[in-house]
Amino acid sequence: MALAPVIALSHGGGEFSSSANPVSDITYILTLGSGQDPSRSSKLREKNIAIVGSGFASFHNLRIMMAMRHANPVQKAEVRGISEAWNGALAEALKGTESEKRWGGIQQWKSFPGSQVMHPPGASEHLTPLIVCAGAAADGEVTKSYKDEYLGVDILTFYWGSDKLDEGKDEL
Repeated sequence: MALAPVIALSHGGGEFSSSANPVSDITYILTLGSGQDPSRSSKLREKNIAIVGSGFASFHNLRIMMAMRHANPVQKAEVRGISEAWNGALAEALKGTESEKRWGGIQQWKSFPGSQVMHPPGASEHLTPLIVCAGAAADGEVTKSYKDEYLGVDILTFYWGSDKLDEGKDEL
């Protein structure tokens, strides 16, 4: 069987799709953009098409990430505080099982505390996959998440449609 065509528009999409299923008749389409309509991604799910978002949704500020390597404890605590406020607002926006409520919440992300620090203006491309996936989540699906740590800052990952990820992750 030949490798299916891959459309990779950004962020290593070709590498992801070919390693996910190297001998497949599945076509992977990865897109990034703004102003997503949740009905577009939810219609794909209705056709049994998996929606996979890849990014660093809860923290993607390269300047601060690099500075954290050499930051003093006070600076690290300041970034952790901003991150905790941002993560709390993000989790609050995405919780629940009502798709319209989730969609309305995540669209307000620019007003969340710390949004300009966690995703500087013009650099929200790592949050966009989460927005697309939130739009694809159906009514009744519970928002699940787990937490990783990066340079002392909690990084949240949200997901829908799976019973559980690996046992090594902490579900929130």
